[in-house]
Amino acid sequence: MMHTQFFYYKEKMTEIREDEAMVLMDFGGGFLLPSAQYETSVEYFKKRKVNDLVVVLIFKDLNQGLKIQYYDFICDTIKTDSRYVSTVWYYMFVLDMFKDFKTLYVFSDNGPHHFMTVQTLNLFRELQQTFHTTIFYNTFESYHGKGLYDAHTGVAKRMIKQAAISGHDIRTVSDIIDVLDKIKDTFVIEIPMDALMSKTYYSLPREGVKKFHHFYYKDSDPEHIFCKVHSNDVEWVDQISRPISPKVKSAIKRKHQEHKCSKCHQPGHNSATCPNNK
Repeated sequence: MMHTQFFYYKEKMTEIREDEAMVLMDFGGGFLLPSAQYETSVEYFKKRKVNDLVVVLIFKDLNQGLKIQYYDFICDTIKTDSRYVSTVWYYMFVLDMFKDFKTLYVFSDNGPHHFMTVQTLNLFRELQQTFHTTIFYNTFESYHGKGLYDAHTGVAKRMIKQAAISGHDIRTVSDIIDVLDKIKDTFVIEIPMDALMSKTYYSLPREGVKKFHHFYYKDSDPEHIFCKVHSNDVEWVDQISRPISPKVKSAIKRKHQEHKCSKCHQPGHNSATCPNNK
C-alpha cells in the first residue's frame, strides 16, 4: 500500500498517448554561490543559496518513442513556496510547453510548504480553466524513493562541482545556467525575483485533505475539487469545496452591504443618512 502511487506512475508511463504528457516536479536542493576552486573564508561562510525547481516532461514522440525533457527553473530566492510553484507553472503555459497536449498528469511529493497546499490545489484549477487543458494532480506517498528529478539534480550538482574544481568559478546565476545548458535534453529558465507571483490567501479546506493523493477538476463544477485516496482507485470517494480567498469574501460582503443601511437594512442609503436617525 505504501507505494501505490509509484505503481500508478509507472503504469501511466507505459499507457501515455500522443495528446497526453506526464509532468514531474520537485525542488532540487539548489546551488550555493559562490562555488570556486579557491574561496576566501568570508566567501565560504557567506554563501547564498539559489533554488531550482526541476520539472520533468514525459511524452510520446511518434519517431523516438517515449521522450523525456528536463527543465530547471532557477530563482535567486531563499523560499521554495507556493508562489515559486505558481510562477513556474504560468511560465510553462505561457512558453507553450504544453500546446500539443490535451491532458496533463502531474506528479509531485506531498511537500506541505509548496506542493500539498491550498494554493497549489487551486493553482491547477485556475490553469485548467484558463488554458483549457485537463489536469490530474497526483502526489506520492512519503518515502516513495528517488525519481527522475533526483537523478537530474545529481548530474547538475556534479557538473557544477567539476566546473568549480577545474577553475571555472560559479559566482552568478548566469554561471549556473552556462553549466546546466550542457546537460542533454535540459532547458534552463531563470525566474527573476520580481516575477514571482503574489500569494493568494485562501481559506483552508476541511481537515483530512492530506490523506488524498489524486485530485481532479471538473469544468462543470468549479466549486469543488474531486479527490481519491489513491490515483488508481475506481471511485471518487470525496470532494472538497473550492477554497475562497478571505479578500474575495470581504469584497463580496462589502458589495452586498454597500447598498443597504446597517441600521434599517433598507437600500438606497447608509447608516449616516438613515431616516431613522431623525
